[in-house]
Amino acid sequence: METALNTALDQPLRAYGTTYSHGQGCRQMSGVVVSDTAYTLFNSAVWEQGNRDRSGGLAAMLCVSGKALFRCHREMWRRVARADGYYAPTAMTYPYPRIRPVGVPPVDGAGREELLAREVIRFAFFMPHDHPDVASGVSLALDSYMQMVGEGPESINEAFVDDDEGAPLSQDRWTAIRHRLRPERHWRFADDYSESYANRVEKRRYETQLFLDGGGARNGYSFRYRARIPWRMPASNKVSLLTATVPTEFLEAHGPARVAELARTMASQLQFTTGHVGLHLQLYWPLRSTDDALRAEAFRYPGLDLRSAWLWEEDVGFYVDGVHWLNFFAPPVLEKLRGAHGLRARLRSDNTRVETINDERVVVSLGEWPESGDLLQGFTLPAYRELAHVLGPLLEPLERSSPSTWMAAGNSFMGFTEEEALRWWRRFLD
Repeated sequence: METALNTALDQPLRAYGTTYSHGQGCRQMSGVVVSDTAYTLFNSAVWEQGNRDRSGGLAAMLCVSGKALFRCHREMWRRVARADGYYAPTAMTYPYPRIRPVGVPPVDGAGREELLAREVIRFAFFMPHDHPDVASGVSLALDSYMQMVGEGPESINEAFVDDDEGAPLSQDRWTAIRHRLRPERHWRFADDYSESYANRVEKRRYETQLFLDGGGARNGYSFRYRARIPWRMPASNKVSLLTATVPTEFLEAHGPARVAELARTMASQLQFTTGHVGLHLQLYWPLRSTDDALRAEAFRYPGLDLRSAWLWEEDVGFYVDGVHWLNFFAPPVLEKLRGAHGLRARLRSDNTRVETINDERVVVSLGEWPESGDLLQGFTLPAYRELAHVLGPLLEPLERSSPSTWMAAGNSFMGFTEEEALRWWRRFLD
């Protein structure tokens, strides 16, 4: 999919139902291509309008969801026009930006190049509960994830339990994992820990941790669970955190419905307050001060989440950690948003859907597929911006010259300055 398509089709693919929308500058026309070929073979392509005998005329791009996105400069003044016709692919592009820098890690003794980062689809659920209350749900969510992605060298093949050094998955390793996820296993409040163990737990910032991934392959698959430290009077900003990732190739191969199905299944098993699924930049090492090109590329795509680069996501509390493709809300956050009815009343974008999972949970979907946006092309993701303004004060705060801003800039894997941290944090608000 990285090279031009040189083989002509026997027949151009038929498109239908295209509409033309008015706006400032370039206008946009969209429609659906009637062929699984467009989805299976091409996913994203540059198309030209033409007829059965030849292609030519209006250049356009087919997005990953199968919609042909046309750009033209004609004035049609709020007219809605049909543009049924034939479209032949002329070149191939990736549906999502591939951000996979390779280099020498910024650590002493590193001499071999390796993958420093990659774009993935990331799931995250924030649970304001201690381990015994969520362990059974986490176990079910892990089962659902593993059933979807499988175990082996191409997906998940290694696991870390708490702060050990990790080991390949085996029957013994799975036994250790299942033991940690038993809600009835021996457990104490942190107030009752010995002083040495309490210091150890506070330093690592969790009571229980499970981390499964593809080992050194860095193939984009991972599952991580961190239980918060169980104080009798827990701080209001502390949550237990479950995250999982799949490579963008998984989304492209299986489609968004399968990824969304996994997200909803996992959500149904977890006692979350907020959660999300969307495009994310997974950093394996902190960026160097000289990695300006990579920082600029990450800024270019507003739909590409960088939140985990700031670490300490378990401190989000009852705030919302940003805007994503799928956004899950439960009490008390959902109550502050006036429930599903309140969200539907304020979210007007055509591709936004507010769905009720049960009486107390909703998921807000910003389109059929996750979008990266592209500021260089003027794709600012208006539906994402709309949700950001609806969430308003519920968004995780980051204020100028505050301790959290210093933490975001000084401790970010992205190596942001304070100004850069603030600009990214508010990218859908300003």
